[in-house]
Amino acid sequence: MSYLKYTLLAFGIFTLLEARTQSYVTVNLEEEYLFLVEEWDEISEGLSTYYGLSAFCTNEEYRTQVLDILDMVHYYDSIVLDVLKDPTTEIQISSRKYGKMMDELFAFSDEHSKAEFISFMRKFCVERNNLEKDKDALKHEVGMYSYDGQILLIETDLNKYMKRMAKGVESINEYVQELAPSTLEPVDVVVNYD
Repeated sequence: MSYLKYTLLAFGIFTLLEARTQSYVTVNLEEEYLFLVEEWDEISEGLSTYYGLSAFCTNEEYRTQVLDILDMVHYYDSIVLDVLKDPTTEIQISSRKYGKMMDELFAFSDEHSKAEFISFMRKFCVERNNLEKDKDALKHEVGMYSYDGQILLIETDLNKYMKRMAKGVESINEYVQELAPSTLEPVDVVVNYD
């Protein structure tokens, strides 16, 4: 069993321990990552708004869904990293492109890790809670000090962060699409069903 197949198999078993039945499914990494990009774009668009932030802060089911998608994004970016680091893999790209891919993958993993994302969102959830607590007093303020002004400031920061994350996810997608035809073969993963 190749390292990539073992990694995917282990991930499927690890993430879905509570299921009752399981089967193997062949996964095309190119298609799976494209699906995740679409999912993340939708999530990112929602989290760029105060309404989306409120949903993330107050709705555990939504928060779990967002974090699960982020886990999958990082899982697939780690597969790409593993493939790029594997000395037995024949990769048809220049050394310059290889270096750029590695730098971007490591940067994305560091800057937008699950822990960093949670920390960022927690900070804004606290801001949101404080804003809602002071909502009545802020209604009488003007400009950026008003309730609406504070929402606009929060949305501006959220939007910047989400755009940077989406750009990183898109970059990884480009690498997956570039590597997939020759390097990333479909693999079997364990899928558990309740």
